[in-house]
Amino acid sequence: MSLQKKELRQPIVCVLGHVDHGKTTLLDDIRGTSLAKKEEGGITQRIGATEINIDRITKIAQQAGSKSIFTIPGLLFIDTPGHVAFANMRSRGGALSDIAILVIDINEGIKPQTEESINILKKFKTPFIIAANKVDLINYAVTVKDCSFKNFLSEQREEFKNLLDEKTYKIVNALYSFGFPSERFDRITDFSKNVAIVPISAKNKIGIQDILLLIAGIAQKFLEDSISRKQGIARATVIEVKKEESLGNILDSILYQGELKKGTLVAVNTREGPAKTKLKAIFSNQKSGSSKVVEVDKINAAAGVRILISDKLNVIPGSPLLEIVGDEKEAFEEILKETSVSIELSETGITLRADTLGSLEAIAYELTEKGIKIRNALIGSISRRDIIDVATLQDPLGRIVLG
Repeated sequence: MSLQKKELRQPIVCVLGHVDHGKTTLLDDIRGTSLAKKEEGGITQRIGATEINIDRITKIAQQAGSKSIFTIPGLLFIDTPGHVAFANMRSRGGALSDIAILVIDINEGIKPQTEESINILKKFKTPFIIAANKVDLINYAVTVKDCSFKNFLSEQREEFKNLLDEKTYKIVNALYSFGFPSERFDRITDFSKNVAIVPISAKNKIGIQDILLLIAGIAQKFLEDSISRKQGIARATVIEVKKEESLGNILDSILYQGELKKGTLVAVNTREGPAKTKLKAIFSNQKSGSSKVVEVDKINAAAGVRILISDKLNVIPGSPLLEIVGDEKEAFEEILKETSVSIELSETGITLRADTLGSLEAIAYELTEKGIKIRNALIGSISRRDIIDVATLQDPLGRIVLG
């Protein structure tokens, strides 16, 4: 009896890192890797996400002399970079992203937001690779553009190579202190035991091909279970909520399981609790690579999708959207379970407010790591009642409301 091959969806990829280390430029490069060539099927700009077609990645592999055979349909990059955005993007209690790219300025090393990103990746057990950016700023660097790391390195002097090793192993040592063994990607024999470090220059488009090949290869080899297409109800995560006077409530979401159809009844989480609504319209960007938004009747995971709902609800960003099949109570219970706040509270400490569950938990995690106690934590804005509640407390820490 032959085992049936699992059908895989696009792995969902998020980009994290310290401010000014090059997250946005790297995302621009990833979009432009295919867009600049204007090859049909090379790239699709999606709402909330950028989809890289597997045909483009296969061509990069062939150009690099690799005979890799890819069974994933492509890669879906979340367009909103940063660790707070990552924490807000949830799926069934874990991170929405299947794999992440942590961008580090190779000349500056690990900075405070890098530490926050590593802690969040560790908390959610999300596999990641390092994009060691700005190699073009290392002393003795010979300017080379738009090529693989291997081709870039072949043009460099020994002085540069020595400095590159020195800076790379500073990152290796720093990552080891967080419990992550790592090595430069071209020196790794077992990617299941080491975090891969890819030296890149987002500015000069060096190593971008290596990033795409590595992410695709690792996802396909090690993440088969999490990226296999699962039968069952449609599941999405709401990334952003917009209110348009002429249209109504619009939910920019990432669909990570199943199929959404126009007219489908779904459950969402609101400021007032779980509620049901109907999908009035579904929008996606055109497959041709155009940024023009088009209405579609249905869409399959994984994809960025813009949803127009039929009711005026105060939907919470970072919360789940579930297709209702049969009894709505089941969907409501799942939403309540998934969005329950899991923060350890104390009798004394600060009051914490945030606009999304992900932000609330990410801030609480950082405060707890620094030994700061939390007395009260809720999703929402700081209210007059919050100020009145803490005004009479004796403990100075207890009178702090953070939001």
